[in-house]
Amino acid sequence: MTDLLVTARLLVTMDAAHRTIEDGALAIDKGAIVALGPRAEIEARYPNPARRIGGEKFVLMPGFVDGHSHAGHGLVRTLGGDDFPVWRQACRDIYMLGATPEFWAAEARLSAIERLKAGVTTAIAYLGGGDENNRSDGVDVPTAYTAAYGEAGGRLILGIGPTRPPYPKTYARYLNGAREEFQVDFETQHETCRRLLRDLPSSRIGVALTTPTVNPEIHRGPHFAELCDVARRMKRLAKDHDAVLMMDGQRGGTVEFAVRELGIVDTRTLLSHALDITPAEVRLVAETGATVANNPLSGSAVWGRCPVPEILEAGGRVIMCSDGLAPDCGADMFRVMRMGGQYHRAMARDPHLLPPGRLLHMTTSDPAAFFGLADRGTLEIGKRADFILVDMDKPHLAPATMPLFQLHYGATGQDVDTVVVDGEVVMEGRKLSRVDEAAIVAAAKREAQAMLDRTGLRALTATPESFWEDRYDRAAYLGPHQAPIAAAVKA
Repeated sequence: MTDLLVTARLLVTMDAAHRTIEDGALAIDKGAIVALGPRAEIEARYPNPARRIGGEKFVLMPGFVDGHSHAGHGLVRTLGGDDFPVWRQACRDIYMLGATPEFWAAEARLSAIERLKAGVTTAIAYLGGGDENNRSDGVDVPTAYTAAYGEAGGRLILGIGPTRPPYPKTYARYLNGAREEFQVDFETQHETCRRLLRDLPSSRIGVALTTPTVNPEIHRGPHFAELCDVARRMKRLAKDHDAVLMMDGQRGGTVEFAVRELGIVDTRTLLSHALDITPAEVRLVAETGATVANNPLSGSAVWGRCPVPEILEAGGRVIMCSDGLAPDCGADMFRVMRMGGQYHRAMARDPHLLPPGRLLHMTTSDPAAFFGLADRGTLEIGKRADFILVDMDKPHLAPATMPLFQLHYGATGQDVDTVVVDGEVVMEGRKLSRVDEAAIVAAAKREAQAMLDRTGLRALTATPESFWEDRYDRAAYLGPHQAPIAAAVKA
């Protein structure tokens, strides 16, 4: 007997040979794939499984791996409207000073179920909005966050790292409703990361390290040497634990500086956004074996272009990522793939760039391999069973005469019917098996309201006039590096 037998009209393995199996099936035992092939053959070999799921209306494929996002964002969506600087400052105020244990738990549970319901079986999330507001002040918040996230059954790799100098940084904690502010230096943050690397990982929880991006043009000043030392120390810690080191917001020569001056870029380094990096930096990405996280749904995609086709052509690796659940992103990786393809084709005026199959690899097998999850990310015998069933009997997908193309160009996260993680069915018929979805949503609503009252940020929920009419001063909003764009638009 086997634990689980799954059938589907099309099985998309995402293996190196791009193998697909029509009217296929796979068998799972103790969380691992033990057989896959034509349905009749697999059913004959395993006639009495403990459980059977799937059916002829489904496409079966690996679960998505979202390689760059942010914890906390689920409860701060769209605050401030489209005013990104205001939203980012709100994140600092909330994550550093205004977030209670109840806030973090509610956001963890909400983001976990949102991702699962969109087919994301593994997410990588900074604990906070980046190096300006990481919760690396101690192990309590990250430990509680990952515990709450894991309740729904998804996998999370938590990104943890220091804030940007100068130190110390002011944080606040809440005990029995009382707020207490305290100061945290770099050594405390470094020790937090070391303890989490040692104590936190489990079968569905991992740890990656983060470090502030160093821009020599912007950051050179009294704390520049300290910033560079922080980056080097975090890389040493990552190497000691064979952990990924992530650096958010690459642009303006930061890749070249990280490679040539800091020496912290290698095959275990993730460079996010990588906007307007130079041809020389494209070559450095390929030569060092680093991976770039492209976030086509992110607001940053309008500030500059990540040269994804060029990086791939040079032999580098790029993974498609959501950038989180806020301010205007979300967990739907079908949407991420489609937007990524359309964005880069439009930029290059080339409709043949980034074919759908390439984008599928960039959201499944490629990020899995990079984050050390080589035992999943594809459907092959011996690998762990992380996969999703997509319902193709929907008006916008029917008739599924070309299911691979229709999956890419038409499917959304809402079409994911079933999610399996490590062989466990954590969602079937869009009903989560471990947790109460309605209770999680209700708790998230309560905690968001309490946070707005606690931080005095409720005014940021008002609909600005700019929703109806463009009233932004582009030069002031975008900053000096966008001045030529602002001038061109005004002209």
